[in-house]
Amino acid sequence: MTQKKRQQRSPDLKAAIVLEVLTGKISVPAAARKYKIKDSVIYGWRNEVIEKLPLVFSTKTADEDSQEKIAELERLIGQQAIEIEALKKAGRWLSRLSCRRSFRDQATDREGAGANTRRRDNDVSVVGIVGEQLLLCWDRLHRHG
Repeated sequence: MTQKKRQQRSPDLKAAIVLEVLTGKISVPAAARKYKIKDSVIYGWRNEVIEKLPLVFSTKTADEDSQEKIAELERLIGQQAIEIEALKKAGRWLSRLSCRRSFRDQATDREGAGANTRRRDNDVSVVGIVGEQLLLCWDRLHRHG
């Protein structure tokens, strides 16, 4: 026993049949005979159209929603790129400051203890303050961002 292969109908044909039925030009049983389709199939199409009809009048389409989402994600990517660049610059600055301090430490060791102690302590406190400021800025960006 072989089964009949399901016939695929174009969306345009389905729309035309349902439109004829909804406007009252033809009844569902008459449309079923005319197009050689079971009336249950036409009832299903009609119910689907009636169910989805409010979406036609919705204020936002799926495309508009996706465009808004894309714009939000692009904004976040831009913000993160700026943050990354700022942190890279700060890291380079801190590493240069740290290198200078290590050279001074070596010079202090050669010249004798205590010669540059005050200056070395100031450099360390500057690094600490800058690091704290970076952390505070980072925290503010992510809390209010």
